[in-house]
Amino acid sequence: MKRTWAVGLDMGGTNIRCAAVSLDGDVLLLHRGPSHASRGAAAIAVNIGDQLIALIDEARARGLGSPKAIGVAVPDRWTYIADCARRSARRRMARLPL
Repeated sequence: MKRTWAVGLDMGGTNIRCAAVSLDGDVLLLHRGPSHASRGAAAIAVNIGDQLIALIDEARARGLGSPKAIGVAVPDRWTYIADCARRSARRRMARLPL
């Protein structure tokens, strides 16, 4: 049964949580995994991508279809200019395109 849903991605320093969430706020699926924050930005990006793909693949296998949007939460204060993170308390996260 296809439903309209979005991905909620919570990127923490220790763990990453990916959820398939309905428009009503119901959590349809939830994946948890380590963030591997100590491995550097490229490894973190690959890890996030792998976890998102696993969630979306499971959602499709369960007949939910594809997500309509992705929302991301990160722990930090950010300054954004022209769709790029310009300042962050975490230096390695600054200047990343959004």
